[in-house]
Amino acid sequence: MEELSVTEAVANVIKKIKAPNILVIGATGTGKSSLINAVFGEDLAQVGTGLPVTQGFHFYSNGLVNIYDSAGYELGEGSAFVNTIFEFLYSKQKVEPEKQIHIVWYVISAPSARIEQFDIDIISLLHKYGIPLLIVLSQVDRASEQEVDSLKTVLSHFDITQSDDVIEIAASPLIIRGKPICEPFGLEEVVARTLEHLPEIYADAVRIAQVVDLKSKRELAWKLIAAAAVTTFGSAFIPIPGVSTGTNLAIQASLPVSIASVYGFRDARKFLQLTYEGVPTKTLVGFAGATLGLDVFRSVIPILGNAIAGGTAATGIAIVGLAYASTFEAMAKAHIDPKNSEETDKFLIDNFQKELKKYSDIVIRTTKDLTKVKDRFLDQ
Repeated sequence: MEELSVTEAVANVIKKIKAPNILVIGATGTGKSSLINAVFGEDLAQVGTGLPVTQGFHFYSNGLVNIYDSAGYELGEGSAFVNTIFEFLYSKQKVEPEKQIHIVWYVISAPSARIEQFDIDIISLLHKYGIPLLIVLSQVDRASEQEVDSLKTVLSHFDITQSDDVIEIAASPLIIRGKPICEPFGLEEVVARTLEHLPEIYADAVRIAQVVDLKSKRELAWKLIAAAAVTTFGSAFIPIPGVSTGTNLAIQASLPVSIASVYGFRDARKFLQLTYEGVPTKTLVGFAGATLGLDVFRSVIPILGNAIAGGTAATGIAIVGLAYASTFEAMAKAHIDPKNSEETDKFLIDNFQKELKKYSDIVIRTTKDLTKVKDRFLDQ
């Protein structure tokens, strides 16, 4: 079997990721755009910016997710609306798998307290085609408990909750006297249920694109780290000549930019410049090497001739990778603007060094040890 380099292994994980096609269906004014923008953290569904791909639908894409947004319907337009949906779904059943609809978000406004027969007809068709479905009760912050319960009762009568997820959300809470009446809610559940329904190649794209559940991004970050670490077993890990062991591991793992992208920092190369001990223009990779040269890793990264033993190299890669992931997760959570170089430098240095020390007790001797490290990282 041909051995992969660390860089190739990481690249292979990324190459497998494909953009899912999400169909968002709902009446005019149900908050579809608010839902889309809240989940993906950008004005992805701006009015007038979508590409009209067919009658009654607009298409939005950020390269990671493709959104087909139904144009909605007004009172009395139900029949025409359902025909448009039927024709669209039928056409999508005849194309190759990557162009089909992979999941549907069916948005119903909770304050309306109304479900029409054509809603049931469309949902029944989705069942017939076997398309995963989330029924999203939107604008719940503006509805009474009685209105929400009424919708759920109607849904239960049609027996459509048995295989579908019904999720209550407030994507853009009502503002009264300049303040929202509550915090947004339900969005993490939308992401979680979407990830459960999608195959991994599509789920990973959603993990990157969504911004409401940082913890879920760890799954993909770990795939990158594990792929890099596994390649070091079976033969010695030969360092790049002329650089320190720590720097070597950090560079060959090809992790900084890849992991930064998972957490939404897609222009990572532009802001990974920082200073360390007064020396300007060090990259974070170089900083990792400098830090790895400290006592933190002297006990776990012994050099064996001109090579590093597989388990030892895997240990170093895992520690550095986990430090990257935890640092970028903290950066995203703190809403650090990468364009503010001074703020970014300080945050990266302080947090990266702290995370390196936190994971410095990790020792990987076999691939089985990676499972224990994975559980620790995902559950922290």
